[in-house]
Amino acid sequence: MIGNRISQLRKQNGMSQEELAEKMGVSRQSVSKWESGQSVPEVEKLVQLSDLFHVSTDYLLKEDTVPDLSRAPVQEEPFRGMSFQQEFRKEEEPRDPEYAEQEVQETEESWKDTWKKTVWNTLNAGPKEEGCYILRKEEAEDFMKARERKGKTISQGVAECVSSPAPVIVLSTLGAALMPAREAVFAVLGVSLTMAMIAHAVSGFMRASVMDKAYHFLKTTPFLPEFDAEDAIREACAQMPEKNHDDIRTAVFLFILCPVPVILLSVLSGGNSFMEGLGVGMLLGMVAEGVRRCVLAGMRGETMKRLFQKDEYRPEAKRRMNFKDLYWALITGAYFLYSALSGSWGISWVIFVLGGIAYPFIERMSHT
Repeated sequence: MIGNRISQLRKQNGMSQEELAEKMGVSRQSVSKWESGQSVPEVEKLVQLSDLFHVSTDYLLKEDTVPDLSRAPVQEEPFRGMSFQQEFRKEEEPRDPEYAEQEVQETEESWKDTWKKTVWNTLNAGPKEEGCYILRKEEAEDFMKARERKGKTISQGVAECVSSPAPVIVLSTLGAALMPAREAVFAVLGVSLTMAMIAHAVSGFMRASVMDKAYHFLKTTPFLPEFDAEDAIREACAQMPEKNHDDIRTAVFLFILCPVPVILLSVLSGGNSFMEGLGVGMLLGMVAEGVRRCVLAGMRGETMKRLFQKDEYRPEAKRRMNFKDLYWALITGAYFLYSALSGSWGISWVIFVLGGIAYPFIERMSHT
């Protein structure tokens, strides 16, 4: 009730939430929480609101009261739109002046009731929080587009890392079959292509890390979407589960069939080393495409969890340390450290697979 009154008075006086917050000496998030009913102003703020809008505290707290029009000053400049007095007189039938005066008169008893109600609401409002961000439709749409670009970039980079050994294997076997004396040249060319693929993937990871950086606060700050923003979010997210289902189904299909090229080419060629190497390259390509689709589906699921504030993105969980960011930072560091020391860039991507398998178990243990 008090939130509706504050919102109504603010709009009738032509104020934005920022302007009201500045006059009250609080943050815009505090005003937003008052109006949405998530918190109740303190006693001194109620008195300040009463003086600012020239209404009684009873009018702010109770449904069966009307504003004291005699307290409103003459406006030097007109409000934007209909004034408070015009709006009130338009909605209310004329009353007997004596009765209206008695109705808004603040007796000693009404002050006691107001005090008790305010103190009770304040005590039961829970611990003070930093506020709740109001997410606009434009921000929600821009965030979803940024996440889509980031998902495509990261999934492509992971696929490149998975398939990176293919050039070494294919070119080495090709050199051994066609030009045994120049086999080392083919091997060096394959290693160069492998390193180029890894470098391109790493640069993609670096680009992707800043694509949605402007909306990092959605991971750590509770928010409320506007009505238009909520509709846009639900409409966009309604298509994601079907896309995820198709990608996961295709990925499973590729994972199951990936050994087929190796078997077929080996059998049909009679054990030719180049054909076997080509089959291994095709196997890695199929696995890479399956992993790409899985990563893309995971990114979509992550986007939906952020927008709907589920699981680790619940408002109460956002105030704890983000275990997931730390975990994957350590996994990435372990990947680069191991790869640099061992030189096994072509196989060290398995660290990410093992990290993904172990993540849910480690996360659960970290919260027990």
